[in-house]
Amino acid sequence: MAYAEDALSAEVESAAIRRRDRKPELVSLEKEAVIGENKSGLVEIRDSARANSSVEKLVGDENSDRMIIYQSVAKKNQVTLAEIQKMYAKRLIEDAPAGAPVETSNGWKIK
Repeated sequence: MAYAEDALSAEVESAAIRRRDRKPELVSLEKEAVIGENKSGLVEIRDSARANSSVEKLVGDENSDRMIIYQSVAKKNQVTLAEIQKMYAKRLIEDAPAGAPVETSNGWKIK
């Protein structure tokens, strides 16, 4: 199966670069349990009391870029978007830092 790194379109490459640039901030918020990784391969706010408008924007921007990548990979591999999201979610949950909320088939837990 092809991944986003294979023959990137300009749009996908830009999304990947933006994701890389915001990763340190996302990891910090995950460690603090403000945001978490859901089973659809997207970031979700888990502590709304500590999530201000800049966190909401960060989550929205990250999820938009992830969807650009997921849609491209799904199209390239002729599979459903849901299959790609599930594949990426597995990896993102495995790679989430200690203390991060992650969604499993049994609900949310702290990694």
